[in-house]
Amino acid sequence: MTSDEPHGAKADRPVVLLQLGIGVREFDLPDGSTLGDLLRRAGVDVPGEGLMIDGRPMAELVLLKPGMIVSLSPPSKPVSRFGDWRSTVGMFHDDPTFAQVVEAGRLIREADRAQARQEADNEEEAAGTIVPRPRRSPKTARRKRTAS
Repeated sequence: MTSDEPHGAKADRPVVLLQLGIGVREFDLPDGSTLGDLLRRAGVDVPGEGLMIDGRPMAELVLLKPGMIVSLSPPSKPVSRFGDWRSTVGMFHDDPTFAQVVEAGRLIREADRAQARQEADNEEEAAGTIVPRPRRSPKTARRKRTAS
């Protein structure tokens, strides 16, 4: 551990700054010092300083006590505002396994719908109220014929 300030000058225990990929540094800070004071003394520019509370940067509101350990990790890689999902478009085109998965999902949904209809019919029959079902739209009927 290296010290950037002489120990014992201002506090009985230094504040420790851990910077991943850089190392460990100790700072003796006067009482009432903030995280912002530490970062300035260390010459560290932290991205995201736009976070304000009552018009003051958050780092200026966090008081440090002797012996505290402050850890800084390197900034994460920026994420594209469009996200990564676009790179997956078309990746299953003409993939027979994917086509089987889609078909299996369609069959499961149809079975779930048929079961729900049967349960509704049983409840209506038990209650003595049979409600006529709406006819399938021509679009749905067409899909049924072409799927066969």
